[in-house]
Parts: sequence; C-alpha cells; structure tokens
Amino acid sequence: MEALIRILLAEHAGIVAALDRVRRDGFGTPADRGALTGLRVLLEAHVAREDGHLYPVLRGLARERPHLEIILGEFEEENARLKRDIVAFYERCSSGDRVGVGCAADFGRLAADLRRRIHREESTLFHEALAPAGQSHRDRTG
Repeated sequence: MEALIRILLAEHAGIVAALDRVRRDGFGTPADRGALTGLRVLLEAHVAREDGHLYPVLRGLARERPHLEIILGEFEEENARLKRDIVAFYERCSSGDRVGVGCAADFGRLAADLRRRIHREESTLFHEALAPAGQSHRDRTG
C-alpha cells in the first residue's frame, strides 16, 4: 500500500504542476491546448489507478472501520461529480474555436475543486489506507 500511496502522491504533484501551468499560460495557443490535453491524460490515468487499486483496498478496510464506509461514500459521490465536471469542461473547452473567457472561469473552478480533492485524499484517504490493522486515522489523531 505504501508504494501505491507514493505513486498517487507523485501523480498528485504532477497534476498540481499541470494545473499551475495551464493557469499560468492559459489555453489559447496550440501548445497551451497540448498542456490542457496532457492534464486530461494525467487525470484519467490517476482516476483509473485509484479506481483499480486504492478504492478496492479501502472498501476492504471499511469492513473493519465503519466510519470509513461513510467517508468512502462521500468520496465516491464527489468522484462521480468531478468526473462529470471534467468531461463537461473538456467537451466545452478543448477545441480552439470554443476557448474563451468562460472556459478560463470554468477551468478556475475545476482546478480549485481538484486541489481541494487532492488535499482531502492526502489528509484522509491515504492516512486511512496506511493505518495499522484494527486502527483508523481518527484513532491516531484524536
């Protein structure tokens, strides 16, 4: 699990760097739109890794940690919303002829949501995944 968490943390760093680049450079030129496409690839790979590797382990742990079942439910709801928002953003804003001020505002909202999500994953889910058997992150933090 620790190796998976290290990979996910590195992916988070890459996603944040890509968010920063797009925020800084915009997406008006072909090169900028390439960075936006690169961000999408990072997000899709990251979500696939979480869905395929992290969440199955956490669901298993939730059998022993009832509060984790509630946390996972909240994260899964948020995941579904974020996935819809990402798809909608790219449908609206990835084509050069549709990029404009509205897309910049949409990107700002999406970036803020992604940053908030990354923080929550790192401060909650990853700690739960690494907690010793029979113990939860909440037990260790009070």
